[in-house]
Amino acid sequence: MSDQQTTIGPSPQSFGALYEQLGASATYQQMMAEVFGEGYAAQLSIAAPADVRMLATRAGVKPGTLVADLCCGLGGPSLLIAKEFECTVVAVDWSRQAVQSCRQSAEAAGLGGALRCVAADVGHAPFADEAFDAVVSIDGFYFGVDLPALYADVYRMLKRGGSFAFYFDVPSQEVVDASPPDRRAHRESHRIDHQAALAAAGFTDAWSEDRTGAQQLLFERMAAAYSRHYTALEAEIGPDLADDLRGEVMQTLNLTASGLWPRFLFSARKPLHP
Repeated sequence: MSDQQTTIGPSPQSFGALYEQLGASATYQQMMAEVFGEGYAAQLSIAAPADVRMLATRAGVKPGTLVADLCCGLGGPSLLIAKEFECTVVAVDWSRQAVQSCRQSAEAAGLGGALRCVAADVGHAPFADEAFDAVVSIDGFYFGVDLPALYADVYRMLKRGGSFAFYFDVPSQEVVDASPPDRRAHRESHRIDHQAALAAAGFTDAWSEDRTGAQQLLFERMAAAYSRHYTALEAEIGPDLADDLRGEVMQTLNLTASGLWPRFLFSARKPLHP
């Protein structure tokens, strides 16, 4: 989920409260099933199963590998990767509620042995050097993250030859300039040259693919789902949160359709030799 939401502040506690409310909403679960498909566990990020498969493929995930999913949220993508790629996933999020929900979903899906859930801030990841074969993330680095430092830490956590792949929405300068003062510097920090930052961290083969069109289609489906179910959703989670969520979807859809907030899939590899 991108960082346009302003009513709910970016903190483990605020996201935890959000996860609890949405996890208890049958209408929200129905909306997610309509947008992303039945059998795909809940999430906040905008990534369909096909997007998750592409992410895992770019990261070189294979059966038997150990994968870190940073900022996993409610865990839908983590479970899909663990199941379909027959690997072990360490799902990491700063919210205790998100980690609990992710663990419960894994157990319900019979994937408890393939998914380990860890509550931690990715800015201070508690993992050893060369711990993972691959690292992935979907919309996980928007809130107060020093991106060059994070990329260097991911490099440290990866085994030689391992890959890092993530989705990230890069705001245009027009969006930054139009942002409220408390968001302007934060959004400006997202406009770095991500491929250069990955290379500076030591990665090779830094690459990006524009996925804006695919995201726009998903937001159009999200907008239609909010239109169909808004009254029921409002009754379950309250008008303020329902309006915030619908407003964010519509705002992001408009900015994406206008080309002002493009989405990219980035990937890079840690070389086999120093």
